[in-house]
Amino acid sequence: MSNQDTYRKLCQTRTDIPLFMQAWWLDATDLPWDVIFYQEKDQIAGIYVYSYVKKWGKTLILQPTLTQYSGPFLFYPEGISQTKKYSLENKAHTHFIAQLEAKKFHFLEQNWHHSQQNWQPYYWNKFKQTTRYTYILENIANTQAIFKGLSENKKRQYKKAEAALFTLSLQLSAQAFYQFYNTCLQAKGQTIMYSFQTFEKLYNAAKERGQGQIFAMYDNQHQLHTALWVIWDNHCAYDMITPINATYRNSGATTRIIFEAMAFLQGKTVHYDFEGSMIEGSAHRNQLFGAKQVAYHQIQKSHSKLLSLWRMLKK
Repeated sequence: MSNQDTYRKLCQTRTDIPLFMQAWWLDATDLPWDVIFYQEKDQIAGIYVYSYVKKWGKTLILQPTLTQYSGPFLFYPEGISQTKKYSLENKAHTHFIAQLEAKKFHFLEQNWHHSQQNWQPYYWNKFKQTTRYTYILENIANTQAIFKGLSENKKRQYKKAEAALFTLSLQLSAQAFYQFYNTCLQAKGQTIMYSFQTFEKLYNAAKERGQGQIFAMYDNQHQLHTALWVIWDNHCAYDMITPINATYRNSGATTRIIFEAMAFLQGKTVHYDFEGSMIEGSAHRNQLFGAKQVAYHQIQKSHSKLLSLWRMLKK
């Protein structure tokens, strides 16, 4: 049985593996993937998920398009002491590092799930780390608390959108959403960095599992102000893409559509992740929603100066 087959079975039996590490999601991404297992007493105690690409005859371990995180995820026994937790982490990460180095990669850059905080064994092995942030609204079932946590400006926007009598639609197609997103970016002199086929495959994978939805907000003239693509698992929903028509930027529709999405998600998940961005404007918007700032690691290692330079220039 291949690593992938073993991992698919593991994903079917465990409910704690985060969405972007699920086999079905990885199958839909634009990069091939594999997984490293760490075992204790014949039980899988941890996984290391990675995606890769061959470029210029070299192997690069990278994040697939629209994939928030990958890397390690450990399964901690209930009631584990702090000492034993450190021991598990050190042994698992040492194993993962040895297996990764044995694959003779030339460049690695991954974002870790925010629950995985101990990167010290990687530091000891000359990996580099950058702290990044995502923003999470916790317990979206408590909408009163979430509304209370909004900035005064966001509260005004929400009330403005209520008065405007917006119509929420769940019927916007994947292609129409992608086109709307592209139009919104073009208005700012930008373009989407991935193809419709890449987006569609991920969209379909989530939609077919009942774990994805596009929302669209129209005014009474049927003008589309904003749209939103959300995916989710039992633990968390992810705000994947939120294109905004610049003409209606101050209409309040964006604030309203996020609350509509959270209402839709009641009973389906627990938290709402704004999908971390280090862009100043995006971070500020997330802060105005009262979302909790949550740190996660970006881990990098290069065995090629040329690839390090290529990655720096690409960013």
